Amino acid sequence: MNVFEELKELYGASGVPEPLQGGQGTSVRTGELVFKPVSNTQVHESITELFAALSPRGYKINTHVKSKNGRYCELGYCATVFEDGEASFGRLEEKLYIIYVLAGLAVVSAVTFLIKKVRPN
Repeated sequence: MNVFEELKELYGASGVPEPLQGGQGTSVRTGELVFKPVSNTQVHESITELFAALSPRGYKINTHVKSKNGRYCELGYCATVFEDGEASFGRLEEKLYIIYVLAGLAVVSAVTFLIKKVRPN
């Protein structure tokens, strides 16, 4: 069984894995889910918890999906819900604002991650 067949089972996905165009060429769509490689699963799990708490208005954030094991990352991949569409060009001020907000969340997540490393419980 290859990694995408295992991921399909872990996330309850169906369909034939197919590479997605664009980006870094590492994402694979399987039915309604997209699997993307993650370099640091611990950091990604923390950041994703913050994203899950957001209520986006006027912008989109990929909806992350937990596996049957209750984790956002499995086998070095994360899963998000596939969203049909194309990249949006322009609207630079709005995009920079979103980056600013998400960067702030990433800093909070990184600090939380480091505190947990220093003081596990």
